Amino acid sequence: MVADPIERRLVAVLSADAVGYSRLMAADPDATVRTIGAYRQQIGLLVSSHAGRVVDSPGDNVLAEFGSVTGAAECALELQRVLSARNAALPDERRMVFRVGLHLAEILVEDGRIYGDGVNIAARLEALAEAGGVLCSATIRDQLRSHRGIGFESIGDQSLKNIPDPVHAYQMVSRQNVNGVADPASQTPSIAVLPFDNVGGDPEQEYFADGISEDLITDLCGVPGLLVTSRNSAFVYKGRRTVAKEVGRELGVQYLLEGSVRRSGNRLRITAQLVDAASGKHTWAQRYDRELADYFTVQDEVTREIVAALRIHIGDRAQPVPTGDLEAYDLYLRAMAYFHRFDREGVTRARELFQAATRRDPDFALAHARLGDTYTMEHAVWAPDDASLDKGIALIEKALALDPNEPEALVHLSRAHWFKGDYEASAREAKRALEVRPGIGFAHENISRALRSLGRFEEAVLAAETEIRLDPHNATARMERAAVAYFQCRYDEALSDALWSIQRAPDFLPSYLIMASCYSALARPAEAAAAIAEILRIAPNYSLGHMNRQVPGADFDGRMGRELLRAGLPA
Repeated sequence: MVADPIERRLVAVLSADAVGYSRLMAADPDATVRTIGAYRQQIGLLVSSHAGRVVDSPGDNVLAEFGSVTGAAECALELQRVLSARNAALPDERRMVFRVGLHLAEILVEDGRIYGDGVNIAARLEALAEAGGVLCSATIRDQLRSHRGIGFESIGDQSLKNIPDPVHAYQMVSRQNVNGVADPASQTPSIAVLPFDNVGGDPEQEYFADGISEDLITDLCGVPGLLVTSRNSAFVYKGRRTVAKEVGRELGVQYLLEGSVRRSGNRLRITAQLVDAASGKHTWAQRYDRELADYFTVQDEVTREIVAALRIHIGDRAQPVPTGDLEAYDLYLRAMAYFHRFDREGVTRARELFQAATRRDPDFALAHARLGDTYTMEHAVWAPDDASLDKGIALIEKALALDPNEPEALVHLSRAHWFKGDYEASAREAKRALEVRPGIGFAHENISRALRSLGRFEEAVLAAETEIRLDPHNATARMERAAVAYFQCRYDEALSDALWSIQRAPDFLPSYLIMASCYSALARPAEAAAAIAEILRIAPNYSLGHMNRQVPGADFDGRMGRELLRAGLPA
């Protein structure tokens, strides 16, 4: 009997494994087995969504093949982004960081398994990769020279075990992360403000330290020519031990601002350090010992000194003080701490504190805007009726009557217009917010959502990409990009972004709507039904009618509704 010939084919090989797996197993084997199982499942989903195949997954290793070099490279980078987001939710001692190696070569295939030097080279490159990094060969890099979203940093020829000739290797990164700059041709400075530490020993003052960090983000967003990471992504690092180079690479920024706050009675001590992310060296540091009444002066000084250290000219522009009443501002900061829990109890408590702040200072425009947004959120998540939305709009418009150029109010009004179905007005108000404060969070996302609802998909995806650049951990921005891809019938891309969004925000219902629709459109009914089950877990009475009432016009061409019904969502 003649044996079947061994198949040969040219593929991109991906090899990934967990760093420090043996240490994790020794420390807590049960938790490690659960984590590696969940991560392997996630990697499998990502490989499948990029048209690849998992060949084997022994222990902590995953071996996959791709017919497309682009699919393999995009999957590798997506894998690292998704797992980084999952690790952010785990304590330091439980985080499971992967290394990835990629190589393009002809391989041998027998009984579904793959063999050859191509497999060995991918595995050797993976062993040389940095934790959380992707290392590829010149064969991969040569195929992707013109890929606008991927960059390469040469680390030279590498002698690999049992491989006769040296292999030239490259660290592969998302284009936004090459040397920490959004575009390697651009010299636009970029910065992330990490959450300031509360060193006073009083957990009740945690909100105050968070508030200072948010205020500095807000101030720096108003500086022309400076890219500022949004609060959502910067606060992923709250309470974590950080390494400047790793954070800079993950967020795609050149500089980090870190510091601490100590509040004791009416005294305030703030320390701040500006760090070069590539080298980890401090380029500027300062300490401020002041009376609490000088809070806004200190805030302005810190902003100006950072700007001077970055050599950006802003002349005499200073951010306006939001209120002259420090007690009202303290109530506002407490409210924001509750609001960022993004659950119904937290939003309800935030509303009470925003109301108290507006009673203390009826002219506090920002507090009125945030108060209005609690009603907008109530409409979007828990009570899809016009009463909540109309009340939110009235409060936001009151804020704008007090300060027509309050950018937060403009952003909230933009979102409210979208819920009302006035997409032109939604885009207009978001653009006005960016004119006032170029780096304000969520404005680009609002523009993307409005343009997508108007069918202007190419403009919509550019706006979503800009928001992701400013806020790389933003689940809603990634979901918005997924929605654009979905309505362009690029279901694999939409599914990849929806999966990432779910990993970052496991109960974010819109991402499951995209996922279910994609699986249905791809004729994968079992996965579509599983996504519908998750929707009904989050909102047991959810239906297509509920979606249409909650977000009029969200289903651009009716296709999503048809796919959701086919997947099993109640009408």
